[in-house]
Amino acid sequence: MTRFYLVTGFLGSGKTTFLKNILNAYATSRRIAIVQNEFAGSGTDGKELERTGQPFKLQEVNNGSVFCVCMSGTFIQTLKKVMADYQPELIFLEASGLADPINILELLQDPVISKALHLAQILTIVDGPHFKRGIQLMTRYRHQIMVADRVMINKTDLYAGDLNDIHADITKINPFARITETAFCNFNPEENILSEMESHKAADAFGMPESEGRPDVQVSVLRTQQKISMEGLKAFIQEIQDVCYRIKGFVNTFEGNVIGLQVVFGSAKLEKILNYVGPSELIAFSESLAPKELRNKFLNHADL
Repeated sequence: MTRFYLVTGFLGSGKTTFLKNILNAYATSRRIAIVQNEFAGSGTDGKELERTGQPFKLQEVNNGSVFCVCMSGTFIQTLKKVMADYQPELIFLEASGLADPINILELLQDPVISKALHLAQILTIVDGPHFKRGIQLMTRYRHQIMVADRVMINKTDLYAGDLNDIHADITKINPFARITETAFCNFNPEENILSEMESHKAADAFGMPESEGRPDVQVSVLRTQQKISMEGLKAFIQEIQDVCYRIKGFVNTFEGNVIGLQVVFGSAKLEKILNYVGPSELIAFSESLAPKELRNKFLNHADL
């Protein structure tokens, strides 16, 4: 049977970085398929995975969470198609950071899916420096931890507090999960990160509590050929980061560079990206920043 791995984690926790590490460690010896789910109508994370240069099958399911009733049929059909066309040994679902995965077992009860696919592990990645804020922000964040077999505390290199406090909070939510600590989602392949685990918490959570459904979050996408200076880009980020949970994507600058942009709760990371060809593309998650407003603010700073 094909082994299925669910990878969850709040916005910016490191899910795509983890999957890049998975591809670099295992893609040459295993047939791997990755299904990426994004609330926006399009995503940028698939481009990050493709930049590894590793062989794998990528399938995107966008414009909503696969755990919502309105998307469950599309997700099931996507899984069937991936298994039929690619015949992978391993399938990873990278869930949207806003997803509430409490009903994952219900999705896998389809007769065709249940005979061909085995839920091997649910892994949740938490952002160490922003754990406290995230856990207080949304119930779905707690649900992601609740169903996990393994919880990976990421970005420990940036966390100045006591990691034992995070361990304690996770254990209160899910006393069965194996907890590991990491920076950049690195792991030792000899640890056998792909080991199968019994999904105790997923089984306990089957049908309860109720999923939160679609979150009340504005997801805005900007795609433009307009370039911007580094000075203008930094000013643009400074203007919008306080109202955004998360900003990610790629930006073409007047200086001739492509900048990979990652902003989580106001903490911004900008780095030069090689081998990217395409328009500037940004996705912003916020409470109120509309797509038109995102575009106008970007263009205003592009004129600086």
